[in-house]
Amino acid sequence: MDGITLSVIMITYNHELFLSESIQSILCQKVNFTYELIIADDASRDNSQKIIQEYYSRNSNIIVPILRKQNLGANENWFEAYKI
Repeated sequence: MDGITLSVIMITYNHELFLSESIQSILCQKVNFTYELIIADDASRDNSQKIIQEYYSRNSNIIVPILRKQNLGANENWFEAYKI
């Protein structure tokens, strides 16, 4: 799969209790192709954005963070992440 990158889109809103496990489950996959993890946080009020930033700082070659300042709603958050 030369030149092709698989994009995984994860949307989140106030999921701090589950977010690390979800991100880690994707990062630990053993694959023979390149992939990126687009994480679109929809202006969470908990520590979700902090968790995303921590993972990004250690995996900036894989993770593409989208940290919204205004809530869009689940559908719009996903569609906007898809446009990346």
